[in-house]
Amino acid sequence: MKKIALLLSVVTLLFTSSCNRGPKMEIELEVSTDEMVLALANYTQDSLFNQAIDEAKKLKMEKPQSDFLSLFEESIYKLDPDVQLAPYFGTQLRDRIRLTDDNNTVMSVLRSEATDAYDYTCQILLKRMEKFGSVRPKLEKTGNGRIKLKLSGVKEPDRIRYLLQQRGELLFWLGAKNKDAFQYLDDVNKYIASTNDDYNTLNNALDSLLSVIVSDSTQLQNEQFQAEYEKNNPLFAKLYPNVNPENGQFSDGCMVGYATPKDRAAIDEMLAKARQNNILPPAIKFLWGAKPSRTNDLYELYAIQVTTRDGSPLLDGGVVADARQCFNNTTGNEIAITMNSEGAREWKRITGTNVGEFIAIVLDDVVFSAPRICGEIEGGRSSITGDFTEEEAKDIANLFKSGKLPLPVKIVKETIFEQ
Repeated sequence: MKKIALLLSVVTLLFTSSCNRGPKMEIELEVSTDEMVLALANYTQDSLFNQAIDEAKKLKMEKPQSDFLSLFEESIYKLDPDVQLAPYFGTQLRDRIRLTDDNNTVMSVLRSEATDAYDYTCQILLKRMEKFGSVRPKLEKTGNGRIKLKLSGVKEPDRIRYLLQQRGELLFWLGAKNKDAFQYLDDVNKYIASTNDDYNTLNNALDSLLSVIVSDSTQLQNEQFQAEYEKNNPLFAKLYPNVNPENGQFSDGCMVGYATPKDRAAIDEMLAKARQNNILPPAIKFLWGAKPSRTNDLYELYAIQVTTRDGSPLLDGGVVADARQCFNNTTGNEIAITMNSEGAREWKRITGTNVGEFIAIVLDDVVFSAPRICGEIEGGRSSITGDFTEEEAKDIANLFKSGKLPLPVKIVKETIFEQ
């Protein structure tokens, strides 16, 4: 018996030693309490409130160990000593805050909400690391919105960084038809162009673009023509439309165009400017694909329909009961998801009433796939495709199973120790 016990001890020691091979990693993360405050205030456009948030964020940078809520309270009182906080939060927290509540009561509720979000964030992060499998996580709550993680046997630090900083927010949206959505982009193009002093008005900039594509795309290579074209078509000069170059017909689906990685920021800026000036209605939104195409290194832009009054998606990841990576001989690596009973019923209704339409599957505001709904789906079982590597599919399945972070987090400090 002693020999067996000794043998088991040696095996355990060897196994433990093997598991600990690889560098150790210490990561300090910060929970974005400012995002929570904005969300609980229903993203108010009130200038006083938003100025106080900005001031508190500046102070947080100067005093990283300080509590953000205390800095926010300090900042808003400095701007207006007589401010009443309850009206800002009375909608989202109507079950806990009355419009007649004093500021001390409001701040007490906010601190309670922040504590709950902080604790739940710690649980989710620890669960993600445990599911990752190759590390032995130790989590320490350091307070003031900070979390410290210690990991052993780290072999793939990039994957760890990804898993720690993703919200894991899975949403299902109805896609907008390419042809219909592009009319909104035409309006954006005209609006942005009209802000140029030397803009030459076009009756229909989109028709002009399509005629160029079909008749003589080589014109776009001419420097003089290109300069004039970019002046009058600032959006379409950077966003190439998803049309057939031979006949100018819009391609099927909800993908509306392509862009180079360097042009994405400029396109986002134009869309945001148009949104702020009510050129784009609330019923339409545009989201990028998760990563550029392997064939041409271009990002795809998708059009999403907002069909609910409150701007919510058709379905969210809260209904996912299980997720795993699997392999399909046709589509490659996939993420197979299983929904709970509530999700299965809703998924059956959504797919049954939208046959022939496209559904955009979105994780953290990027589109991973947008398949056509071919028929009603029963049982709550579906697969998400998206040109994944095996590791990417495993990591995304991990995000789904671990749950969505209540608040964004960012890495503020990282140290890797070689063993």
